[in-house]
Amino acid sequence: MGTKGGVAGRWRAVALGVVAAASGSLASAPAAEAAFSPCPDAPKLLCDTVPVPLDRSGAVPGTVNLAARIAPARVTPAAGTVLFLAGGPGQAATPALPSLAADFGLLLPNYNVLTFDQRGTGRSGPLRCSAFDSPRRESQTRAAARCGRQLGAARSFYRTADSVDDIEAVRAAIGGPPLAVFAVSYGGRVAGEYARRYPAAVSRLLLDSPSTLSGTNPLDLQRIGTLPRLLRSICARKSCPFTKSAFRDLSRLAKRLRKRPLRGRAFDSRGRARRVKLTLADLYGLTISSDLAASKRAQLPSAYRSAVRRDPGPLLRLLVSPGFRAGGAQEPRVEEISFVTNTVTLCAESPFPWSPASAPDRRRDRKLNRRVGKLGARAFRPFGAQVAIGVGTVTPSCLRWPSVAPPARVTAAGPPVPTLVLSGLEDFRTPIESARTVAAGYPNAQLLPIPYAGHSVVGSDPSGCAAFAAFTFLGGGAPLAACPARPRLIPVAPRAPLTLRRLRPLGLKGVRGRTIRATTRTIDDALAQVIDGSGGVRAGGLRGGRLSFDPPTRTITLTGYRYLPRVRVSGKLQVTAGPRLSGRLRVAGGGTAAAVLQVSANGEVRVNFKRGARRSQAAAAVRVEPFRLVRVPRTQAIDP
Repeated sequence: MGTKGGVAGRWRAVALGVVAAASGSLASAPAAEAAFSPCPDAPKLLCDTVPVPLDRSGAVPGTVNLAARIAPARVTPAAGTVLFLAGGPGQAATPALPSLAADFGLLLPNYNVLTFDQRGTGRSGPLRCSAFDSPRRESQTRAAARCGRQLGAARSFYRTADSVDDIEAVRAAIGGPPLAVFAVSYGGRVAGEYARRYPAAVSRLLLDSPSTLSGTNPLDLQRIGTLPRLLRSICARKSCPFTKSAFRDLSRLAKRLRKRPLRGRAFDSRGRARRVKLTLADLYGLTISSDLAASKRAQLPSAYRSAVRRDPGPLLRLLVSPGFRAGGAQEPRVEEISFVTNTVTLCAESPFPWSPASAPDRRRDRKLNRRVGKLGARAFRPFGAQVAIGVGTVTPSCLRWPSVAPPARVTAAGPPVPTLVLSGLEDFRTPIESARTVAAGYPNAQLLPIPYAGHSVVGSDPSGCAAFAAFTFLGGGAPLAACPARPRLIPVAPRAPLTLRRLRPLGLKGVRGRTIRATTRTIDDALAQVIDGSGGVRAGGLRGGRLSFDPPTRTITLTGYRYLPRVRVSGKLQVTAGPRLSGRLRVAGGGTAAAVLQVSANGEVRVNFKRGARRSQAAAAVRVEPFRLVRVPRTQAIDP
């Protein structure tokens, strides 16, 4: 049990940015990798470039230089090599290696970690199209069609099968050792095809939130279909007492947004009010992308309910919150995600109603419309087919994508190597239903559902169960049978009150007790904004003011931060060992009893109230429980 706690603590420590740099020895690298040398930007890692043909048949000339990197084992002799495959398609893997190296150095120090940027991503010849960068105002469909024409014949060679052969080339470059494969999201599809094509090369498979071999659903039916179940999961165990059905609230809100957008104010990272508009497409984007952000997911049910009751503030704040852009999607860094490669691969491999070899004309539109018509409106509720397909899929980009040869479909069973499939029970894009399909394709597979977790669970499960299971399995241990039953570590946010009177007193009676309750609710709200931020965080309050979080000092600074209208909270809170919170806050306005609250490291709140020239002190019988102090790291992913 001690090891388990260590893993959970380790991943939280990574999130706080307090991990020391990797201290491995180059002497622990695989003996055969003579061409690898210290990376210029990371001397404790080893780098090499592996050239491979663009087209292995030789019909289309060209070479792709694959950027490969190794984190050598810290303890020698190395027990094996783990290959990490990122998601996407289109996600670079090498930016994740320093963090992975630190974790393996602590948890599996006798393993080398190998990764490479798949063709068309990161340092491996990233694909670019001027059509997507053009200032011309044109539809997504037209811009993508121009991009496909600009790429020419090369667009046919960024398929999963090409990446599979690239893996084998990289493995050969390090001497051909058997690989334990750790794959995330779309990487799970690549790993699945690789294991079937080169079964002797794989010693075991860890598939985190894997895509299926059949490809991404081009109508987004998978995510639409899981919405009711996932919202019930979030609200399980009476976690949403403010509503009878979060899905019903979402449906009512969607119906309203079909007529007109939701408008109101939200506050930016400087605490400045902004006029914000939320459309039906924004609502869908916010909902489906919340599987990458646990605290955002926990805020959705109450935000839906507030919007239904004519308070758009909580939803509008989610729209402008750090890490999100208009439309609700998670904002990746350009150097880590190639949207061109994502489009190229998915347009060739997704199971559209048309063949990818067909002519890019209106016949594709007719086939798409027939498929949607046969499914009926109920299949796309509550958002409708136009929004679900337009926001959640690559289909609009592929309607006029130039013809390419269809990929060979993989139907064989996977090899009988130990296989562990991890699936978050609150994952919208690769839900537990598809994880069961993936696991069924391997004769020696075990599926481990991760409660309360979204997509890419090794990096996003705050309980640490997924990370513990992953590292135990990669180190040769038996798969974990189940995660222990625990309450949700990031509780569902309550519905935001509009007046102090709506709060029940806490610790003391009357206004003083409501003042304490307002302050603790403000602390909870501030922590919810901090947890999913990358590095330092700046965010606006729900009703005004601002906060900042400084990871090196673990300090949260509130400046006139308002969770309730006109109730201002200012001061500093520090995350201390335990983890606990300590600090000093001032609260005033909105009908509160002006006070200074001292939060001690054991969670006790001591309050000094001021009325006129008099001061009174009370030790409130309440404790602040910092359930969500930091974010846990996750592997960035776009639609798999």
